Amino acid sequence: MEIVSQRYSNGRWIVGGTLMIIGVLLLLMNIGTIERFHIWKFAPLILVVLGIHKMTQPYHRAEGFWLFSLGIWLEVSMLRVFGVGFYYTWPAVLILLGIYWMWQSVERDARRRDAETQLHSITL
Repeated sequence: MEIVSQRYSNGRWIVGGTLMIIGVLLLLMNIGTIERFHIWKFAPLILVVLGIHKMTQPYHRAEGFWLFSLGIWLEVSMLRVFGVGFYYTWPAVLILLGIYWMWQSVERDARRRDAETQLHSITL
């Protein structure tokens, strides 16, 4: 019962945080701090938030890492942090994808071991 309530609690934090971020961005846009069409440069933050949410869930940490990393990469590339854009940073996606696949394999093995352990404990 506690696991279910924890999951709903995490979901509310994610939805609430996302609404708060969107509200702040719209407010800054309306008062002229951010230009209207530059708001799309902040769209990858949605992936970052989803990634953080997934990383809090067991057996979904690899997926969360991938979403988080992809969001950070897109944000850095779109905003040209340190003067670098997509042209220079695209190999980072290959590195992140490799990490994701290896991590996903480790999680899949752990999930399989846990299922076997639970099955073994039930049969005893």
